[in-house]
Amino acid sequence: MRGIAFDLPETVRDESSFGDRCTFVAGSFFDAVPAGDVFVLSTILHDWDDASALRILRTVRAAAGESARLVLLEGVIEPGNDPDGARWLDLLMLTIVAGRDRTERQWRELLAGAGFEPVRCGPGVIEARFAELPGGAAACR
Repeated sequence: MRGIAFDLPETVRDESSFGDRCTFVAGSFFDAVPAGDVFVLSTILHDWDDASALRILRTVRAAAGESARLVLLEGVIEPGNDPDGARWLDLLMLTIVAGRDRTERQWRELLAGAGFEPVRCGPGVIEARFAELPGGAAACR
């Protein structure tokens, strides 16, 4: 297994600590991302409004093959009004960076708009795969 750590060029890092199985690639996920089999976005999308998050997901989708998986490490707001960490983080992200945490339905809609189909949506993790339209035609290519 090999990995790519993808981040902005100005990110402070110690590339020598990555070892030979992990490579650093500099760039912006608004422009392009390296190709891969699995894409892990850890607390990235909650920083952005829906239009920007959709743009990021479409960039990832353009680099993903038909068998690629997408794993989002993000909060999922639970139904109801009980105290919930994701709900509090949603308010914080809204006031600081105009981002947001999302409900399961909102995650599903956002992912569908970028050509992904959620296969698992639980507390803190959303897993998705390449979506297909009825009749086997690929979505969002």
